[in-house]
Amino acid sequence: MKYYGCDWLVRPGADYACMMHTAQALGSRLVQIEVKMSEAGCIYYVLALDVPDETVLGAYIEQAGQFLGMTEWYPISAEYYQQGELFLDVDGLAAEAPDILEGVIARLDADGYHNRQYCG
Repeated sequence: MKYYGCDWLVRPGADYACMMHTAQALGSRLVQIEVKMSEAGCIYYVLALDVPDETVLGAYIEQAGQFLGMTEWYPISAEYYQQGELFLDVDGLAAEAPDILEGVIARLDADGYHNRQYCG
């Protein structure tokens, strides 16, 4: 298995279900490792995928990443990837805790609106 990370500049209204479902459909798992803020005040989520090869990463970028601003990926270690947690269990939370899902999406969107205001 190969591991790739992406410093995703959060955008408001992103299609989080697309992010997760595309990864699942490709046999991958999208995890969040950490949140970083740039010196300019931009909020980035460090996301990562586990893929069997680069063609699967390319398919993810083509099917979801290009629409979400997730086109620049870089190799990471398995150890760094394993520090992450599932980015967002859209289906599980929708079924079992829709209020929590709504709150998580509101927080992500708030970070996205912050970025829109301060990062262009």
